[in-house]
Amino acid sequence: MLPDRTPDKYPRKLTEIEKKYLRKILPVDRIGYKYYNEKLDELFIIGKGRFQKDDYVLGSQNDKPDFTAPASPMFAVGKIITSSHKVEISIHEEFEDKIEFDFAVNGADEFNEDIIDYWTYSEWLPGMKSPPDNTEIREVHLEKNKIVIAIAAYSKRVWVYESNTGVNHLIPVTNFYNEIMRVKNERNPKIALEVKRLFTNLDELTNQEIIQGFLSYNKYLNKIKIDYSLFLNQDKTENKSFFKNFWRKKN
Repeated sequence: MLPDRTPDKYPRKLTEIEKKYLRKILPVDRIGYKYYNEKLDELFIIGKGRFQKDDYVLGSQNDKPDFTAPASPMFAVGKIITSSHKVEISIHEEFEDKIEFDFAVNGADEFNEDIIDYWTYSEWLPGMKSPPDNTEIREVHLEKNKIVIAIAAYSKRVWVYESNTGVNHLIPVTNFYNEIMRVKNERNPKIALEVKRLFTNLDELTNQEIIQGFLSYNKYLNKIKIDYSLFLNQDKTENKSFFKNFWRKKN
């Protein structure tokens, strides 16, 4: 996995440097990432993942990778930077006691494992800029600083911060945009089918539309536990009517 540092025989345990890199992407000080950090010590690399070259699967020692089901959603993404290489890391949500992850190493020189810099979406907090590029983020607060939708136009990413767990849930852009278009009842295909408009024309969407789209998305996939009654008790009459109509449609 790391040049000249790791064996290519499976099953095997993660090396200490591999665990160190993965834990930079899974912050140990946030309760929502604790489970995955514990799994790094318990599980074995049991083989290559579905994309083979830089893709691997963690599982029980005697288990085998299973590609009959679709890839699970992304859980955490980030990059480790050393003086010699850049290591791009993507970790999928656990599925059937297995965790698939991508560990792409870029660089031609002799590998130096010492970290000089890194970034990860997992460490983001409301008020911060976009982790990979330090650009501005559109924040939409469902509950002030507790549940926050973050849309990074430059890096084309969407995530939702959940204060109870500290997790930043990465949201599939296409699914999220489709729900916004559905609840807006957008009929123009040049708008409804152009997912990139979520980033290029972000200022055309109101906070209310973004929230409604996310609530609709989350109602189906249950990504985050939300007390929907909170949105039926808005102070403003306009919001109250808006969310009551939404609730009727979903139930």
